[in-house]
Amino acid sequence: MKNTTFDRHAVFFLMALIMTAFAACNTPEPEIIDKPTDTPEKWQFALSPVPVDPATALGQGGQVTLTVESPEDWTLSSNEDWLSVEPASGKAGRTTVTVTTLPNPDKFDHFALLTLSAGEQQQTDTFYQYVNIFRKAKWKTANLTNYVTVTYDQNVAFTRMFIVVPFPESNQYQEIRNAAYGSAKMEHSPEGVGYLYYYATSNFLPSGSRFIDFNYTVDMYYVETNFDAITHPDLPYDTKTGWYKRYTSTTVAAGGFNMINPNHPWVFETSNMLWEQSGHNRIEYARLCYEYVASHFTYGMYDGTNSVEEIIDRMSGDCGNQHAIWLSLMRKKGIPARPIVMNSPEDFSHVRGEFYVPGYGWIPVDVTYHQGGGDYFGKFTKDNLVVMNTEFAFKISNPKETYTCNLLQGLFWLYGISAKGEVNADFHFGYRN
Repeated sequence: MKNTTFDRHAVFFLMALIMTAFAACNTPEPEIIDKPTDTPEKWQFALSPVPVDPATALGQGGQVTLTVESPEDWTLSSNEDWLSVEPASGKAGRTTVTVTTLPNPDKFDHFALLTLSAGEQQQTDTFYQYVNIFRKAKWKTANLTNYVTVTYDQNVAFTRMFIVVPFPESNQYQEIRNAAYGSAKMEHSPEGVGYLYYYATSNFLPSGSRFIDFNYTVDMYYVETNFDAITHPDLPYDTKTGWYKRYTSTTVAAGGFNMINPNHPWVFETSNMLWEQSGHNRIEYARLCYEYVASHFTYGMYDGTNSVEEIIDRMSGDCGNQHAIWLSLMRKKGIPARPIVMNSPEDFSHVRGEFYVPGYGWIPVDVTYHQGGGDYFGKFTKDNLVVMNTEFAFKISNPKETYTCNLLQGLFWLYGISAKGEVNADFHFGYRN
């Protein structure tokens, strides 16, 4: 970052998004909805993380929540070992229950019966678990460190400082372990992005200090999608849930420009053409969009946060730009899609995309890798990349202020001073000795 000089008696603020070369280039559980039943209004029983009937658990295993509402004490039981509930009984009223499912190791779908009993009333729901479509293998473990060092001369008088770095979390591509971040504060944006921050308006750390020092272990996974195993490709989305609205949003904007824009005329025309070619099959449509963007846009070195309008005008972009076009095409047809924002300890950054298939999960896509040869539809490759988050243009906050961050691969920082001086910040992401 360049030195910045401030005149005495003036207060200035500097906002900088730091990304390494090629920059731009936790999966939240879907919300729970009440499932209509013929049960009297005395109680309600909600099972499903997506609006399918019967309820569905992803083949990778994991946890979802349901609610039990009853005027009497109740019990809940499963007839299969791969599905368990906690708590399995409760008092009258409304209770949140966690359903835990083991990964499906078989080449066929599973189903379990969940039976809810209260007094003389009983309700049984079928809980399906489709085949796990992801071939996943751990290929590397790394001990990593992220830290920010700020240096300034003796004439600087800070009025405030706000420093933010990403907080990578476990997902299907990685497992984060042994996280330690000292006195830094951890927060999640309303969109679910985890980040660490340092915020001060007094008692600033001395020049040369590590203002955030974050150490962790990551297990990295190679993931490949077995599309032939998908037996129910057309399960419906619940268009009313918050997660669906977020990942099909047509207004992903920051800094006065659109980072994702499904309503652009080019996106409108292209999406209709590819949708017809796909036979209205969402998986085939996702593949056609991936191939179309890779073949019609050239790769170029940009800052990673250009508007969709600008990218289409020049028909060129870096990895973040090209995936913004792919995301716009996906969202135009109501298919939830989001970026995978990544960084590497080997001094490069990247962005991929992924789309959601109900009952199965998030499927990765890499448009710009496809431009270099090979098929990267449904694959997360072995390239030392850590997933930092899955959002463009999200809100970050300190105790007093909220800002929009376009892209958090490395460092976001903001400060103010009231006296002349030079300030530098260095973001380090690498292997820990």
